[in-house]
Amino acid sequence: MGKKVMGEIITYSPEESQVLEDCIRILRLADSPLAEVVVSRSHDLQALAQIVSRTPSPVRDLFNSSSQRNLESLTEKMVNQGFDQVVNLPVKAVLGHGFTVSKLHLFGLLGKLTISEPLLADYRYEVENLYNDILFTLMAEDLYSSILSNSTESDPWVHRAAKELVDMWDFRTSSEKETFAPYIRDLWRARHTLVPVLGTLMGTMELMRLSSSLPHVWLAYLQLPDEDLSMNYALEEFLFDLSYEQISTLRSYMNSHKIASVDRTMAVSILKSLNPNAIIDNDNQKDRFSGMLLYHSFLKRQRNARNRRCASQNGPAKTLEEYFVTYLLTIEP
Repeated sequence: MGKKVMGEIITYSPEESQVLEDCIRILRLADSPLAEVVVSRSHDLQALAQIVSRTPSPVRDLFNSSSQRNLESLTEKMVNQGFDQVVNLPVKAVLGHGFTVSKLHLFGLLGKLTISEPLLADYRYEVENLYNDILFTLMAEDLYSSILSNSTESDPWVHRAAKELVDMWDFRTSSEKETFAPYIRDLWRARHTLVPVLGTLMGTMELMRLSSSLPHVWLAYLQLPDEDLSMNYALEEFLFDLSYEQISTLRSYMNSHKIASVDRTMAVSILKSLNPNAIIDNDNQKDRFSGMLLYHSFLKRQRNARNRRCASQNGPAKTLEEYFVTYLLTIEP
């Protein structure tokens, strides 16, 4: 890929380019009209990448003003003003986000073609992995933005989070994303293989600590002090895909009915018996490890956490991913 120039984004990684070229070649050999659809989308994405690359970096001072624009001044603005209004975001951030979403849709199209076109079936796994990696780019951007919005300038992780976010805006990638993404994938997989149990005697956190299938970094993280149990509650939301409020209702029911523990299936059954109209997500789709399932879960939990912060309500004020990435940003690189 060569050396990166400040503000220049790379449209495709070598792996993405190879898969894209192979799929187009196979579709053309089969005289499929969809080949030119993919080519057209790819060209559009390359054109968008050029526009984003020409947009000034968020830390570049175009006017050489006395109030110098740099990472420190941008960090101060992000922490104090947040990201609630799009007009507060740098143009490069807005255009770059659109680029990443467009790229996601392109590889989403390829993913559908690997299912509908038998000749592309061998590429299904590769395309899915590339698609999920793009999703993690979007998640990383959301994570850094949320972390900075809910921090103070003196917090030890703020500078690194700001640098990672600016790198996301400048290059549409992040070195830390390559670190935390595999760990979150590991826990998402463990979420299904461990069959977590919500108990009144032995908490979910303790059960996760006993798991030998988790990487060491997760075990070290889960051993951190958690005086207000916010991290534990965030973990339970992640594992059960239920809100803190639903889990609280469930625990009250378990206490009153002398039920020691429940798994995820039984938890959903109890909640539906208490409220038949309750909307409870069910992730029992064919591909339980899909990145989109994780991303949807993350966005839902992030929205709930934001609502709790605004209303000063009990429960986790951050998602598990936010707690975990903050932890990674505070330990030695």
